[in-house]
Amino acid sequence: MPGGLRAVHAPGPTEVHYAFHLARGRGALFCADVLVNDGKRLGFVPGEYQDDPARTRRTARSFLKLRFGVLCFDHGPPLTKDPRVAVREALERDKGR
Repeated sequence: MPGGLRAVHAPGPTEVHYAFHLARGRGALFCADVLVNDGKRLGFVPGEYQDDPARTRRTARSFLKLRFGVLCFDHGPPLTKDPRVAVREALERDKGR
């Protein structure tokens, strides 16, 4: 893809849903509608707006296999400080729901 972006299948919000990963430099991940950033912490789009909320969580967990230092969203500002830790924390907070 242009600029070195690689499409990554990211089902959950819909079956035909993709994130984009840039491996060079610090690495960046564009994860529209899988995670949101309200400016304080990461969370998930409400389940009623997703085809398969459980699969969205599995997709978020799979992102941790990628190298990225910047995480970009459809909803909320990019996260540049410890984005992988923030994904883990969002998954942990979501376990009880």
